[in-house]
Amino acid sequence: MKTLLETGDQVEIVATTLPEELEAELGAWGATVKRSAQNVSIVASGARKREIVERLWLGGSDVLRLNPGKGSLEDLYMKLVGKGDAA
Repeated sequence: MKTLLETGDQVEIVATTLPEELEAELGAWGATVKRSAQNVSIVASGARKREIVERLWLGGSDVLRLNPGKGSLEDLYMKLVGKGDAA
């Protein structure tokens, strides 16, 4: 089940802050950003993970976590079954 929920080429990076100049580039790269009171969560392509982490460090942010992306059971269901036609 764990393997089925992995989203493949996606990673989640959790950091303390997000430099403004990096935020604009993340959007252009197709990454999503979620902010909370304590940190910032970035979901991006695994191909860009090193670049993003280095840019966070250079911008003065601490990287708290770097995890492979995970999908939900609902995402997996929709991927396997599809939307289907209502009868």
